Amino acid sequence: MKSRSIAKNGIFIAFSIMLLIASVFLLIKYPDAKGMLQTLPFILIGIGSGILGTNIGIVVQQHIFKKNPNAHKKFKIEENDERNIQLNQYSKAKAYDATIYLYSALMLYFALIGAKLILLLPLVGCYLISIVIRMYHLYQCQKKM
Repeated sequence: MKSRSIAKNGIFIAFSIMLLIASVFLLIKYPDAKGMLQTLPFILIGIGSGILGTNIGIVVQQHIFKKNPNAHKKFKIEENDERNIQLNQYSKAKAYDATIYLYSALMLYFALIGAKLILLLPLVGCYLISIVIRMYHLYQCQKKM
């Protein structure tokens, strides 16, 4: 394992702790905030928690791999195993299929409740982008075969 990688994760851990502290500070300092300042602490908590959890997991994993090189070797073999790669691709495909139906249902729901167009347009944009990306990659794969 590279010591640089552990240091980089340490920096991310420190950054995420600062985000969590800033969010607690904003919640205490402005309890009756309105608008963006009302939601900002919760956004910071979410981002900080995600970064913190991910990087702590990476540091723990690197620590285990440093102590046990055989575990690292087994992990790399499992990670690069063709069967596991195929299973991962299959699960991504199923998640994509479910996402398409969920996006459609959510857009229909927003349209039926009369949501503002400013809320509906980004959702429609994301839906269309995902469809275009799928079509592009399907075209590229068909061209190769």
